[in-house]
Amino acid sequence: MTTVPGDDEEVAVLGAILSDGTCFQEVSAIIEERDFYKEENRYVWRAMNALSDAGNSIDVISVCSKLKDNKALTRAGGSSGVASMMDSLFDVQNVVHYAKAVKNASIGRDLKRIGKHLMQDGVKPDQRMDIAFGALSDLNKRAVLSKETSVGDVSRSIISDVLNGNGFAAGVPMGFEDLDGPLSGLNKESLIILAARPSIGKSAFSLQVAANVAKRNVPVLYLSPEMSKLQLTKRLLSMESSVPYSKIMSSKKLSKHDIDSLREADERIRTIPLVIDDASEQSIVGLRLKARRMQATSGLGLVIIDYLQLLCEGDDSKEAVTKISKGLKAIAKDLAIPVWAVSQLSRNIVYRDSQRPTLSDLRGSGQIEQDADAVMMLWHPKKKDKSKIEIFIEKHRNGPLGQTTLHFDKDTTRFSVEEW
Repeated sequence: MTTVPGDDEEVAVLGAILSDGTCFQEVSAIIEERDFYKEENRYVWRAMNALSDAGNSIDVISVCSKLKDNKALTRAGGSSGVASMMDSLFDVQNVVHYAKAVKNASIGRDLKRIGKHLMQDGVKPDQRMDIAFGALSDLNKRAVLSKETSVGDVSRSIISDVLNGNGFAAGVPMGFEDLDGPLSGLNKESLIILAARPSIGKSAFSLQVAANVAKRNVPVLYLSPEMSKLQLTKRLLSMESSVPYSKIMSSKKLSKHDIDSLREADERIRTIPLVIDDASEQSIVGLRLKARRMQATSGLGLVIIDYLQLLCEGDDSKEAVTKISKGLKAIAKDLAIPVWAVSQLSRNIVYRDSQRPTLSDLRGSGQIEQDADAVMMLWHPKKKDKSKIEIFIEKHRNGPLGQTTLHFDKDTTRFSVEEW
């Protein structure tokens, strides 16, 4: 009989659990039913899982009884077959090692299946990249990634960074000193939320941050389901050239100086690693795939989503927003990059005496506040002066708060620091 990689480890895992049912929880965090190659082993695991969910102890008698109730005892090898798993040569203390071997064998089989699928005659060459990235992205979610690190190793890494002068340069600067200072830039694995009411300038500010980061040769992926790449690039050219956006839209009004300024701006931004995706329908799954693809091919240092609620695919309920918020935080952690998401604020703010935003004004779900490492908000501190915009850090999980007041030029949609 042919031996499949992981065969012995499958029996070792199940035998260890039958000997000491308390280790099931630790093992179930690593493997699932589909990871078992042999059908009889899957039946045994399913019985163990049912017992655990019901809060019952796991041993040979209870597992066999559950299999009998499910009319699956014969398919699992009978009572003698289940009991014989405890006769295998294994060490209960090594059950995690066995479980990881089972998982890795399962992933290996999946990789072979993916390879065979990609080589089928019916798959066009231009489709293979998307299929591969999609399949590998799903596979990555199941992979065993060892996160265990001793505090000594982490401490040595921190001390090394501090001694080399890197202790306070963890994040990439966004180009606004009063905000970069408290935040230490945009840090890896962080979810940053920028929130405001409509027409305050949150999209313009996000685009300017994207350009500032990309100018440091840090690749940026900018998702904009609402605005087209043509509109965004015209805005960017207006920011860079100081030529009003309205004049760019109506080229007949451009002076020679305007044309020269636009050409110089084009030279500056032409080669920056800023990628705009303006697909009208976006999803958290699609974003993860696009981000992984860009990270694997050209690198990726920042993702910006304008705006978060547009990823809800027509459902902006509390449950949908909660799912998107958790998904964005997971992308930040899994890809080890900062994720910046623009968010709407509740309209209830306009009925208050004080219209300065607070965390409770975040629209859709309290999950956004919980998942975010930093929340920044924009508002007009003076209603009669729309050029003055205050941007303040309302939440910072790992450091101090801060704020700055910027001048917003609506003609070029550019933010700048001015003395007030």
